[in-house]
Amino acid sequence: MKRLLWSRSFAGWCLRRGYRLCWKRIDSIPSQELLWRAVHNRIQAYDDGRPRPAFFRSKKRVSCDISKFSTAERSRLGYSRPPVWLATAGLIEFSAGDVRSVRKEGAEPTDVQHSPSRRDPRNYAHAEFSRELTNGEATRLASIARVHTMPQALS
Repeated sequence: MKRLLWSRSFAGWCLRRGYRLCWKRIDSIPSQELLWRAVHNRIQAYDDGRPRPAFFRSKKRVSCDISKFSTAERSRLGYSRPPVWLATAGLIEFSAGDVRSVRKEGAEPTDVQHSPSRRDPRNYAHAEFSRELTNGEATRLASIARVHTMPQALS
């Protein structure tokens, strides 16, 4: 059943729809699943759109969206009406496996946990890193991550 949840088939879409309707928390995200995080200001990205290491650092947990439960536009602009981020925001793409692979030797494992938000705005696609990344881990993840949507002139 869990394998079907991540399938690109119609059955997979139906199962994801059911999870969303029941607001069921997903306990494991496969390594190949893509995650998205919005870039909305200049300090988060270089001029060519690549994320800076600080983009993956936060005293709180770093948040992102599971792509199979969102759209690029919703993840890029936010779930609020009107959108939280400006239309100039970009979108960075990386996988759950990328997050797991940057772990510093001897450090606590890093994972991505599904954490759907019931607050306004509701965001079922919401996920968070299990812990704060070190500078080295954030630098490695920034070098692996890809630009999905190029940010425009960020403020």
